[in-house]
Amino acid sequence: FKKEKPMKPLFALLMAPLILSTLISCQNKSDKEQLQNIIEKNPQILTNAIEKNPVLFMEALQKASQSARSAFKKKAKEKEQKAINHYIAKPLKPKIDKWDLVEGGAKNGLTLVKYTDLQCPYCAKGMETILELQKKYPHIRVVYKHLPLSFHPQAKISGLYLQAAWKQDPKKAKAFMLDVYKNQRKLSQGEKFLQSLAKKQGLNVKNLSRDIKLEVFEKKIQEGIKEAESFGITGTPGFILGGVPIHGARPLDYFVSIVEKIEKSKALSYNETAKWNKLNFL
Repeated sequence: FKKEKPMKPLFALLMAPLILSTLISCQNKSDKEQLQNIIEKNPQILTNAIEKNPVLFMEALQKASQSARSAFKKKAKEKEQKAINHYIAKPLKPKIDKWDLVEGGAKNGLTLVKYTDLQCPYCAKGMETILELQKKYPHIRVVYKHLPLSFHPQAKISGLYLQAAWKQDPKKAKAFMLDVYKNQRKLSQGEKFLQSLAKKQGLNVKNLSRDIKLEVFEKKIQEGIKEAESFGITGTPGFILGGVPIHGARPLDYFVSIVEKIEKSKALSYNETAKWNKLNFL
C-alpha cells in the first residue's frame, strides 16, 4: 500500500472555485456568502481537505468533468442540427458553370460540391466517402472545386492538371484524380509524376502541359478559393450538400443523414403544395 501524495497547493487553489461551488450549493444565501468569505480568506482549509481526501476529490472532479463533456456534446449536436435545418430551408447556392468538374445527376437534382486540395490526406479520405455516397445515391450530382492550401505546394499545379484532364475526358480525369489521392506522397516529385499518372490513364500529356496554362483554369482555381471562403469553408475538405455546408471528412452516415433530411423536407413541401392545389381547384 502506497501512501497518497499530497496535492500541490497551487493545483488545489486552481480547483478551488469548482469545488467551492459544490460545497456551498445546498446552503441558503447568507450561509453561502459567509462560507465563501471564510474559504477565500483561508484557502488552506480547502487545501487541507483535498490533501486529506485526494481520492474523493479526484472522483468528484472526474464525475463533474464527464457531466460537463456530455452536456457540451449534447449542446453542440443540437446547435449543429439547428444549423442543418436552417440551410435546408435557406440553402447555400454555389455557382456552377461549364468549366466546373461535374459528374452525374441532373441540374435540378441533389448536388454535392466538394472543395478539395489534391495534396490533402483528409480530402483523399473524403473522396472515399463520396464514392460510397454515389453508390448509395446514383442520382446525385457531384461537382469538384479547388481549395489549394498554402502549405501544400503541389496542390495548385495538381488542380490545374485535373482541370486540363477533365477538358480531355472526364472519366479518365476522375481516374487520374483518384490516382493522385492514392499517391499523394509522390507529389513532391512535381509535374513529372503528374504526367506519369496522366499517361497511365491514357490522357494526352502534351495537351495537358499546354492546357494547364490556360487563363480560364487559373480563374477556376481562384473562384473555388473565393467561393469556399464566402461559405465559411477555410479548410479541406469542405462540402456543400444540397445547400448544407459540411466541414471536414465526415463519415458516410453523416452525409446520409443530411440527404434523408433534405428528401424528407422536399416530400413535405411537395405534399403541402399538392394539398393547397387540391383545395384551390375544388
